[in-house]
Amino acid sequence: MTEPRDTDLETAVRRAQEATARREHAQAAELWDAAVALSAGHGIRSTDLLLEKARSQARAGRTAVAWHTCTAIADLARSRADAAAMADAAVVLRGVMDFALQAEIHELCIEALALLGESDPARSARVRAQLAVTGSPWVATRYFILDEALPDVTTSDPDAAFLTLNALQVQQVWVGYVDDRLAIADRTIELGRRIGNDDDLSWGLLWRINALLQLGRLVELTAELAVLTAVVRRMREPLWDWRLALVHAVLLHLEGRFADARERADDALSLAEGAGDASASWMHLIMTSDIALRTGEGLEEAEASVRAVLQDAPYFARGWLAGLLTAQGRRTEVEAMWKAIRPHLAEFPRHSLEWLIGAVGHSAVCVYLADRDAAGELYDDLLPFERMQAAALALTPSSGPVALALGRLAALRSQTDAARRHLETALALAEGLGSAHYAAEARAELDRLGVEAGGDLATSSRGGARHPLTARETEVAALVAEGLGNRAIAERLFLSERTVENHVANTLHKLGVSSRSALTVWFLKQQ
Repeated sequence: MTEPRDTDLETAVRRAQEATARREHAQAAELWDAAVALSAGHGIRSTDLLLEKARSQARAGRTAVAWHTCTAIADLARSRADAAAMADAAVVLRGVMDFALQAEIHELCIEALALLGESDPARSARVRAQLAVTGSPWVATRYFILDEALPDVTTSDPDAAFLTLNALQVQQVWVGYVDDRLAIADRTIELGRRIGNDDDLSWGLLWRINALLQLGRLVELTAELAVLTAVVRRMREPLWDWRLALVHAVLLHLEGRFADARERADDALSLAEGAGDASASWMHLIMTSDIALRTGEGLEEAEASVRAVLQDAPYFARGWLAGLLTAQGRRTEVEAMWKAIRPHLAEFPRHSLEWLIGAVGHSAVCVYLADRDAAGELYDDLLPFERMQAAALALTPSSGPVALALGRLAALRSQTDAARRHLETALALAEGLGSAHYAAEARAELDRLGVEAGGDLATSSRGGARHPLTARETEVAALVAEGLGNRAIAERLFLSERTVENHVANTLHKLGVSSRSALTVWFLKQQ
């Protein structure tokens, strides 16, 4: 067998570098692999070539394959006590949202830091930042705080600066720190532009878009999205195409264009195909289940899919399922789930990405079950964020203005004036965003308060200050009053007949009546 010549290796490396420069990432990964095969006995560190291969695989959207290469580098580093190679392998992957993969990267960071000791401060800084990025607020042993100020991007090591900014972005994820996250995003954009790194630039732009969605600043968001779109097009990286498609799906959802949002979310999922990153299917499920929640279509399918992922999800993901059961009117099951969730509401980590969405979701369940004690706690938690959108990321749908949830909670607690103010705020915010469906929900709640008509609060047949029906139950009651049967109501509202049966049964129970005719009499008295 002929031994490879130095010129063969030099040619392979040059071709790989050229493919990388052309942003032909899949081809570059193959060429770096060929260079690795030629490198034996040539005095070149194979780990350096493997690192380039892993980076190209990551840019090609092959996250799982890239991580496999990183673990191979880590194995070599262990056998050679090569702390630098292990540290570099630990920071190849960025923006990973797959919980299991985050945990593996986190463990490699711990091992790399131990091997590095005090020998390489620059690499230690990168790995410490990655350790913080891959921590989890849901797992106490994996939550690592990086106690750093915003780096000076004009003098810092660029990789360490980006990873530090990423760690700070993760640590400031609570909704109360939105202004801090905007500052971090701005510093990251400055870094990306200074060194000509589109990846850093894209992350900074996406972080700004995340914050602007929470703030409801749609004009600025749209402008930033146009810039991000141009950058992503030249990057030619499938996972950035995926993220961009998800942002567009979220904006379509915000407009109430649910069919278009579902189509764009499906497109996004196909772009992430082959990544081996579970977060792609997770994000898709969040979008499709929320569309089912808003439209009433596909609720049973969404429920089954959410049940399938709960085993590997944080405890409070049960609130996600409770919301879907609430939409189907399955009160008994919702009550059982709420009994398990309710005692632990204060334990929901505020420094988690999901806190705001979770609090708004819990408020919907507590209003459905008329849990006034929980309503008071949730109201106090959400009140500081009244003018914000209930959104976690621009990759997942908004649950509407926080003011809408506050209005419902206040109404449940018979705080009519506060409810009116919150709902009017929600209506103005929704209309300002062109979010017709959330505006319609705010109007419906105002109608229930009797605000627009200037009348008194509607009373239930059991003498309460406010009738206890949800918006969906009120809609079903109106159709019962028109004389429609369950099947006809199901067809009108695009629900399953079983869901309508549950809504009717819950409505009868709440109103203390035993027949559809009595329900009709009650409904007509409210008009």
